[in-house]
Amino acid sequence: MNSRIKLLFASVFLFISGIAYGQMETALLPNDFEMYIRHIEKVKVIAICKPDEFAKGHVEFATRIWRDDYEDTSAQFGGIIAPRESIENLLSLSGITSEDTILLYDHKGGCDAARFWWILNVYGHKNAHILNGSQGDLSKIFGNPSVIEPTEYSFPNGIDSSLYANLDELLAANKRGAFILDARTKEEFEGSILKDGAFKSGRIPNALFYPWTNAINATGDQRLKSKDHLKKKLSEFGLKKDSEIIVYCHSGVRSAHTTLVLTEILGYTNVKNFDGSWIEYSFNKDLPIETGEQVTKSETLDQDEPYTVLQIFLILLASIALFALYRYRLRKRG
Repeated sequence: MNSRIKLLFASVFLFISGIAYGQMETALLPNDFEMYIRHIEKVKVIAICKPDEFAKGHVEFATRIWRDDYEDTSAQFGGIIAPRESIENLLSLSGITSEDTILLYDHKGGCDAARFWWILNVYGHKNAHILNGSQGDLSKIFGNPSVIEPTEYSFPNGIDSSLYANLDELLAANKRGAFILDARTKEEFEGSILKDGAFKSGRIPNALFYPWTNAINATGDQRLKSKDHLKKKLSEFGLKKDSEIIVYCHSGVRSAHTTLVLTEILGYTNVKNFDGSWIEYSFNKDLPIETGEQVTKSETLDQDEPYTVLQIFLILLASIALFALYRYRLRKRG
């Protein structure tokens, strides 16, 4: 079977499996991930993990990078995306070309892979995919690391800011009434713990609690849950496909996964990942924060809202009844 027939067969298989799962192939099931490696030309696999994790086992011919490889070391706080030129240099040293299909996986259910997928999309490399599932499902293709031949990588497309939000954009969107989703744990959201790197605990005002683990079988195979399940909680928030949404977490990693799910799996069209996330927000000490449990409008009366006609009518009716009772008691005493 020549390479063209193999490529055609693999493409048909991946297209059918993508339809069956109901997603656009950005998040590849283990069988599809392996199909890309075996049958698609110009594929590079990157493991997003620490050196000790990589040493325990990895996909054959994979290269390895970790967060400090793609963070801006000149920033006053951690987690900020490195400059475009730095990422080009990283990809060059990793043996990547602008024509390569990049497959990403990690040891944490896809959030670190999603962060680098997000970086690649923002800077202009759209042909990237993450593993939908656990690394353990890829045990049959574990093996030797890649022999890296450095390249002179340059991004094939221009910068795409459609998935990116900085602090000023976050503040403006919050003021406009955009949906702000917090992808962290409940303890982080409520402010009962302070993670390393942050300058204070709490959450961004008006944020809605939507942990990134809502999307995966976190204690099982780490695969994405069904689209119906993913949509359920979001519909409770009142989100529409074109709603303005900004997602954040501690340092833009977990929120990158939520951004991928919302845009690539569920088809939301106006979603941005707040790059600096809580670390940057908490660094700015004058910005307001909220703590404690989330209180919805159904649980409390917004004092800024005017009374409705029905509320005014009921108040008047109650006042008239009290006045009539008062007059009745006066007559009885007389």
